Amino acid sequence: MAHAIVGLHVGQATSIRTEPPHWVVLAVKICVVGILLLPLGTPPVLFAASAFVGPQAGESLRMVGSMVAILLWLAMLAGAQILTAHFPPVPRR
Repeated sequence: MAHAIVGLHVGQATSIRTEPPHWVVLAVKICVVGILLLPLGTPPVLFAASAFVGPQAGESLRMVGSMVAILLWLAMLAGAQILTAHFPPVPRR
């Protein structure tokens, strides 16, 4: 009886580890898409914003916007690495 209970717990633990939760898969996909699209989307957004606020404020806006985009890119990279290290990818069936 005790062996069956231990086997049940071990079976549950392997099923938990074999497939990551749905939110992890979704978060990693969002991070990957963001990592790929952020460098393409940042310059047009900053150009449009600097044209809206004017040339003097636009220069500081572009500097701050670029730093925010770099920090966001690094945060997505770190987040995706942490999630994939904690929940390893599952091979396709």
